[in-house]
Amino acid sequence: MSSFAVGNLISKEYQQWVIENMEENSYLLDLNDTWLCYLTPRDNDIAWNPAADGTRRIPRSVAAISGKAPVFHLQHPEDHGWMYFAIYRGAVAGSLEIDYEEGCIREESGFESLALFGVSDDTVQELRRRIPLDTTDVGELFAMVGALNDALSTDIDFISYDYVSNREEDYSDIIVRK
Repeated sequence: MSSFAVGNLISKEYQQWVIENMEENSYLLDLNDTWLCYLTPRDNDIAWNPAADGTRRIPRSVAAISGKAPVFHLQHPEDHGWMYFAIYRGAVAGSLEIDYEEGCIREESGFESLALFGVSDDTVQELRRRIPLDTTDVGELFAMVGALNDALSTDIDFISYDYVSNREEDYSDIIVRK
């Protein structure tokens, strides 16, 4: 079975802020020593359903959280590609979309936006080396998500609102369910 991972990663230092701004029917997970993972039923809207003017529809609670805490929205529909959106102050501050099926990459201030999450200039340069934005090689495109996970010290494989809400008992790292 392929993973369809999607989540909003937020630094643990903002845990109380996230809890205060969580919407009904959402989850907050303890992902690792660095990250929380906030899940809402509308997380897929960020990437797949832009508004008529091309802006991304950001769930209200994610926009509110991003007013103080940058949100790293990551989607990895494993067989199709992966993408991230750096959300800050209610708007997308940068994005990177890797599409395996079309063999293309779309970027908007992608690597530069990682500074919002404390990613160093050296790490950004390493990502530029490991994630060549001019490639169309599907194998390279597929491997790039590993480079991103390494740089951010994270992995959200098999984590999404749907996975967690359908099998809460399998996720021992739930901090809050609202």
